Amino acid sequence: MSREWKSTEAVDTEALLLDDGYTWECAVSKVRVTQLHVGTDGLAVVVGKDSQAHDCLTRSEVGGLTLGMLHWIFTNWTDVQLMEHGLDLASVLPNNDHDGVKEWSDFSPSCAEVPINAYGPGPDSGTYSFFGEATLCEPCFNKDEGSLPEYFMWCPLDDLHAMKHARVNGTLEEFVATMRPPNCYMSSESDVELIEWLTADSGGIAYLGYAYYTSFQNELTIARVASDTKMGIKDTRDVKVMPSTYTIMDGSYSVYTRQLYMNVDNEAWDRVYPFLSYGFSTAGRALVSQVGYVPLNIALLAKMKIRIEERGNPEADYVSVAPATCPIGTELTSLPFINAFGNSKVNYTCTPCTVGMYKFLDTPTSCRACEPGRYAELPGQSRCLHCDPGYEVVNGTSCRACFPGLRKREAAAVACTTCPPGSFNNESAQAECVFCGPGRFAPAGSTRCFDCPLNEFAATPGSGQCTACPEGAVTFASGSTGCSQCRVGFYRKAEAQCEPCPGSTTTAYQGATTQAECVCAEGWYLPLNADIAGNGSCVSCGPGLDCVLGSDLQVYDRFRAGETMVPEDQLFPKLLPGHFATMDEPTSSDAVMSATARAGCLEHARLLAGKIR
Repeated sequence: MSREWKSTEAVDTEALLLDDGYTWECAVSKVRVTQLHVGTDGLAVVVGKDSQAHDCLTRSEVGGLTLGMLHWIFTNWTDVQLMEHGLDLASVLPNNDHDGVKEWSDFSPSCAEVPINAYGPGPDSGTYSFFGEATLCEPCFNKDEGSLPEYFMWCPLDDLHAMKHARVNGTLEEFVATMRPPNCYMSSESDVELIEWLTADSGGIAYLGYAYYTSFQNELTIARVASDTKMGIKDTRDVKVMPSTYTIMDGSYSVYTRQLYMNVDNEAWDRVYPFLSYGFSTAGRALVSQVGYVPLNIALLAKMKIRIEERGNPEADYVSVAPATCPIGTELTSLPFINAFGNSKVNYTCTPCTVGMYKFLDTPTSCRACEPGRYAELPGQSRCLHCDPGYEVVNGTSCRACFPGLRKREAAAVACTTCPPGSFNNESAQAECVFCGPGRFAPAGSTRCFDCPLNEFAATPGSGQCTACPEGAVTFASGSTGCSQCRVGFYRKAEAQCEPCPGSTTTAYQGATTQAECVCAEGWYLPLNADIAGNGSCVSCGPGLDCVLGSDLQVYDRFRAGETMVPEDQLFPKLLPGHFATMDEPTSSDAVMSATARAGCLEHARLLAGKIR
């Protein structure tokens, strides 16, 4: 069985329709077949199952659509033109808010106020023509002379291209919500694309063959349709019928139906003639009804009986007719040739898609390249596949393992990506990268982790680089997780390790960063005009003196000159109790002595005064 053919269509990848309009010839075997009209099939009007359109259609106060409502949804005519054609808008739109936008809430206040956006196949599709003729004004849709032209309200091409681009980029729902023009008709020759558009649009509505609907029924809600072309769903007296195998078979779903055909090998007439004679007899027609197809009317039945009695038309000749369908996984190609009468003809055939290409529909369109991240390894594919995690697509034709240092976490990802900083992998075909531990690091795309060098550290796992120790701190080995301050008596600025203070100097604290922080140790002092940085030597305190850490006679000079200092800043040798000295020679052995009694001190002072004079 097949759907209705047109005189410009080919039945399969290797057949041509001849000039009698019902004889086909296989291009390779030259076998001829005769087309016989058998029965009727149906179309389905659908919305997304999780959409607000679904919520509207499934409410008891709505429950379906009439042909009049569908006419209003899909037409480009104005409300005035529709009413002139006989449509009762008050009945069709009982809740119309007259805002100029077709919305589901116009049908009922219980429905959401979202735009009704139309989807379907393009004008090259027989489904498009059939639906347009059945839904709109048929002579107007066919542009018959004397009729007001009517067609679907097409979206601008730029928006159609943007919609397709959004689908590829994964931003379809955002595009529909923010950028899609309301109400207009978006077309595609891909049922998969149409269904993706529809399910991304909470207000979307589309039509497609019932057989295609059954393949996607988990994602779609099918509408009940009444044949009333004038009234809305609340006022119609016509029954709302849901298309199904049974309603199409018993003829109750007559709103959207199309014809089915049978093909007979002209070389097999002797074998099939009894079967066909019976099949198109009264008894045979009863069997057709039993299996679900609407039987032929008397006129068509008479034509089919003539074809059966002729047992094929031997005089049928070639015509250059392109097929209306190519099986999924194939595309339409043409080959010019000269027939037996010397006339130029074209042989249209359907050729398998090459590797890296696919075609889902049975339309005579070109195969498409696999989307980024998908591949088709063999010819004639109807869909492209994802590579497993850890593998990426090569030229749309095969998968290869991610190299070490790369990963691919999800099958749907387009390509392998480098391991992020702080992680690595050292094998191919990996879905994940491993974090480096503390004390180690790895740049992006690494195949191993590295120990932090001396005087650098990584305190936490997953470090992309190590942190340099601050001045005054070091590490004692590579791979460190932290730094240690230089201990007392050592300092570090740019050297690899802490340096000891020179001579008898030390530091007042840990973490010194320069030699200038080295001072004389407790019990020592720095003489005048000495410089620790120049390796000047500290001098041991003499008897009767107290030298605190950092004692320096230069500080004493500033103090003597009158500089105000708090006690903790007076870092110079001080006399112990019971001792004295002159201001000029505070550390001289002549100037410092033990004083056991006031008399002794006075005598010493007298002698000292005489020495000074």
